[in-house]
Amino acid sequence: MRRDVEQVLVGAKQHMLTHGEHAPLVFVFTGSHHHHRLRVTDGWNDDSSSRAKALFLLGRAFAQEVHVPPGGISAVFLVQEVWTVERGADELTLQSAVEDQPDRKECLSVLALRRQGMQLRQTGYLAEILRQGEVTDLGPTRTMQEVDSTLLPSFFAGVGSAQWNDRQLLDLLNSQDFGGV
Repeated sequence: MRRDVEQVLVGAKQHMLTHGEHAPLVFVFTGSHHHHRLRVTDGWNDDSSSRAKALFLLGRAFAQEVHVPPGGISAVFLVQEVWTVERGADELTLQSAVEDQPDRKECLSVLALRRQGMQLRQTGYLAEILRQGEVTDLGPTRTMQEVDSTLLPSFFAGVGSAQWNDRQLLDLLNSQDFGGV
């Protein structure tokens, strides 16, 4: 596992232990190991489009405040709590929501977006949240396969939009395609 993922997990665990839960956070790495921690506040518990829009606007605000162009970002991470259920290939698919499953696990999900030349590559990581009374910890981190999500590309697109005028931004907001920018 890469050093930046370990650094994000340490910060995420510290946040979780301090607050008792883990609200969605975005970690942005610029330069050599310098990073920013941004809290996602609005629109997160709605639908996927609302989450993409929230990340787009967060990326835009971040770039305008910090004055970092997309090329100045080496990696972006999204950390959030999720429920997971593990099923084998021969097992039945879920008939109801994950949160309704008796064998669900509470996990900390880390979605990483890294620039590799002209390409953006996403990888997912999961660490089970272990709770016993007042004690909370994280289990071992598992690397998942490459991930195809619009969330972090939406953040990255927001960073790239920081130089747009109001009309260009309004046109995109009306189109509702935040990951396809």
